[in-house]
Amino acid sequence: MNRRHRFLAAVVVLLLAAAGCKPRSAPESATGGSGGLNGFPAAALAGPPKAAPAAAGLDGAWENVTPGFNPNLRQIKHINGNQFTWVIWDRTRRTAVLVSGGTCSLQGNVYKEVIEYCGAGIQEQLLGREQVLTVESNGDRVTFSGVLTSGVRINETYQRMR
Repeated sequence: MNRRHRFLAAVVVLLLAAAGCKPRSAPESATGGSGGLNGFPAAALAGPPKAAPAAAGLDGAWENVTPGFNPNLRQIKHINGNQFTWVIWDRTRRTAVLVSGGTCSLQGNVYKEVIEYCGAGIQEQLLGREQVLTVESNGDRVTFSGVLTSGVRINETYQRMR
């Protein structure tokens, strides 16, 4: 196989890996002798690195029940795997006040969140910046606490919605 064909084969393999396809194991003679494909190392064919660990145990819908939270507003946070969204809306006007979403992970009691999109508002200053919080879970209640990269200290309690 000439250089151009090896390049095209590598491009196809990388595109398949990006689409979530995993290469099959092959005999050493077909892989170039090192587990790769025609001279490409096997690590280059394994696809993108694994996503951040999911926020296992936090999957679901959560309502902010923090004492002192404005009773005219309602905040719901949805966590699914390593993705989150949250919205705060005005109960009377039935309009969204703040909304954002992005990626999240949980390792032990350390919860990390990166806002990747949001509506206009105070959370815009957090876009793309990793927030690291401590999580305390007690059955169907969870408390997120810490200091955001904006310097704002939070201590929010959520109740699992059923």
